[in-house]
Amino acid sequence: MSGPDAPNESVDAVAAADAADAGVALPRRAPGTPSSSRLDLDDLDSPPPHRPSRRGHLVAYFETPAALVTAAEAARAAGYTRLDGHTPMPVHGLAEALGQADHIIPKVVFVGGLIGGLLAFFGQWLAGLDYPLEVAGRPLFSWPAFVIVTFECTVLGAALSGFGAFLWSNGLPRPHHPVFDAPGFERALVDRYALSLAGDDPRFDAEDARALFEALDAIEVVDVP
Repeated sequence: MSGPDAPNESVDAVAAADAADAGVALPRRAPGTPSSSRLDLDDLDSPPPHRPSRRGHLVAYFETPAALVTAAEAARAAGYTRLDGHTPMPVHGLAEALGQADHIIPKVVFVGGLIGGLLAFFGQWLAGLDYPLEVAGRPLFSWPAFVIVTFECTVLGAALSGFGAFLWSNGLPRPHHPVFDAPGFERALVDRYALSLAGDDPRFDAEDARALFEALDAIEVVDVP
């Protein structure tokens, strides 16, 4: 055996012999493709990596608001991020526990109101320049007369932008959500407090999450396809 491919052919022959002893079939290598190293049979015998099971949602029910907030904080500390709370009334501290305290809606409301007020103010000023009306010798740019319309448009811009941001941030309109199919979910509107974990969470594992919620004294933990 001679030539530049001789070392690679030797390596391939040894690898093929090792694989034959182990009962493993080697994939065919295209002609001329160099072999980088000898086959590692330990890699062939090693089990496949653990892949967490993924499901639609996992919903845990709690008896009190304090238990819900504690569970949300523990889930966030465990690395889960796709969490949501479902309660029959506002729960103080739940937004912070879910990592949703710094919300975008106040910023959108401020910007919308500012834009509405500026458009109204300068719109009236430009209208006075294009169609000037002299009334009792008052100047064309009489800003006190612009205040009422400016205020009304500021409120209108803030209200419309806030309403739009509310719908967008909550994924609305959405007539149906998977957690609505969770057994007993209707009680989250009456006397229970639910914490849902979405299946597309990067760290989602149904068994681990269930064990975490049960350790936090969840009344019930249910799977939603």
